[in-house]
Amino acid sequence: MRLDNGRYRRDIELHNPSFRLRMTIRQLAEDPLDFSIILFYESDKRHTYIIRRYNGDHGIHHNRLSGEDIRGPHIHKITEQYQLSGYREDGYAEATDRYKTINQAVALFVSDMNIRPRGLSGNSRLCDFYE
Repeated sequence: MRLDNGRYRRDIELHNPSFRLRMTIRQLAEDPLDFSIILFYESDKRHTYIIRRYNGDHGIHHNRLSGEDIRGPHIHKITEQYQLSGYREDGYAEATDRYKTINQAVALFVSDMNIRPRGLSGNSRLCDFYE
């Protein structure tokens, strides 16, 4: 990962014949528990949507529509309700205890999003990008 404006960051283009997808891993340099692993989708009209975002413990997240406050690691999901309300499409989040560290979150994200290496040999391992 490279240092970019106080955050370590890595962008990974995902190869999909039907969709333009990108995975971004970022972590605050001063706080290793403040991280995000994000799946972006780019539409044909070049609008980018955040489909899923796994966040570490960066403080409180506030679900605006329900008024719920979430502390600790949480997972953001795109919802129609948030899109129609005018808030960010991924404004809704749920608390999780499925990961604590960035390495755990990346492994879970890859599994949950069904991200698989292309080809049988010569592939980089995903952990090479964030360890």
